[in-house]
Amino acid sequence: MKKNDIFTVNITSVGSGGEGVCRVDNMAVFVPFAVAGDEAEIKIVKVNKNYAFGRLEKILTPSPSRVCPKCFSFGKCGGCALQSTDYKTQLEIKRQRVKDALERIGGFKDVDVAECFGSDPFYEYRNKAQYPVADVNGKAETGFYAPRSHRLVKMDDCSLTDSDSKIILNTVIDFLNENGIRAYDEETKKGTVRHVYTRHGDGEIIAVIVSASKILPKKEELVEKLLKAPLKRKLSGIVYNYNPLPNNVILGDTHKILYGKSYIHDTLCGIDFKIDYKSFYQINKKTTENLYTKAIELLAPSPDDTVLDLYCGIGTITLCAAKHCGKVIGVEVVEEAILDARENALSNGISNAEFHVGTAEEVCPALVKNGLTASAVIVDPPRKGCDAVLLNTLIELSPSRIVYVSCDPATLARDAKFLCENGYTLDTAYPFDQFPQTSHVETVILLSRKDVHERIKFDLNIEELNRTSQSK
Repeated sequence: MKKNDIFTVNITSVGSGGEGVCRVDNMAVFVPFAVAGDEAEIKIVKVNKNYAFGRLEKILTPSPSRVCPKCFSFGKCGGCALQSTDYKTQLEIKRQRVKDALERIGGFKDVDVAECFGSDPFYEYRNKAQYPVADVNGKAETGFYAPRSHRLVKMDDCSLTDSDSKIILNTVIDFLNENGIRAYDEETKKGTVRHVYTRHGDGEIIAVIVSASKILPKKEELVEKLLKAPLKRKLSGIVYNYNPLPNNVILGDTHKILYGKSYIHDTLCGIDFKIDYKSFYQINKKTTENLYTKAIELLAPSPDDTVLDLYCGIGTITLCAAKHCGKVIGVEVVEEAILDARENALSNGISNAEFHVGTAEEVCPALVKNGLTASAVIVDPPRKGCDAVLLNTLIELSPSRIVYVSCDPATLARDAKFLCENGYTLDTAYPFDQFPQTSHVETVILLSRKDVHERIKFDLNIEELNRTSQSK
């Protein structure tokens, strides 16, 4: 096999990135945008020692699971790997991805993986959007990057974001071009605007313009233009974020509020949350409520429990758990998020929650050294999973149960393997589709200490969360 070879293949499975997988000369070939069940003609574009990559040239016989993508940029943009696969099959793919990771990486045999909980809706579900801006032939254009590159695919109508985000995006792009304001060029490191960023809650939205320049010309005109935009939500803030660093990090460390405020409010599981534009917040509200309900059910908190919530963000799971336990302690590295978490606790009348700023692998050992005991722990780490120092600290802390919320099955399996080799047992994994049309999947598992043979049955639903919050 060599580059540019053409083969007729049958796509038999799906890779972790959502690409179709076939075998040629007993070698696995990954083919983006192919669907399991397709008979297709492919061209080899890269050959490694044990696997290769192919490009989908022609579909000879389409898979029964193949559907027409909603987005005209599908196949060019790197955002949606599964949009040509029907939604029922997407859920099956994600469940299988979790099962495969737990078995192959974690070494769990015959692990029980529940059906993947679907999203409703599975388009226009994102409450946050981040659009790169680039200079194309002297004009500011927007879109998303092509797979594995920073080549901009022009697009202003993403099917995963709602109409308000699109209106704000197009208003900013029009303003830039009307006033001759250049987009930032990654190669020359010249230009101004780098990204347009939006975040919305129940009835309000904020617009963030990320720039490599400290000064935005004619900013008053932009504010006026955005305030006149026909949005269905209230535009509660316009923020100018300064990021001069030549890296892939979107937001810089400093900002200026051009109008209103730098945060929104949103209600989740019956609790009102203040959310700074920099803070982590799950992007799919309805699925998040179902995921958090399952997480609290597995945690089974009681009034005698002290719960430790690591990577707590603005305190979403923390405050959900606080209503059912004696005390809950949240840890988060983003200072703005912790400030919001403390304010969220206060505004919701929750007095048994405390929060600490710092990395989980630094704060958690310090708390344990100072005498902390916790009967239950929640971890919701970033994609890289938990730090080794933190995992060892959890073994030392020895809570009776650990609820692990993961956005990456591979690191989940790795960390679960370590914890199960050191006194814990895994029962069932529960996948949730936070990111329809993409290859990503969120998973919740309960790790119970092996010497704890019984635990209190704890049944919880969103209605109960809402009733409890309202009674507060």
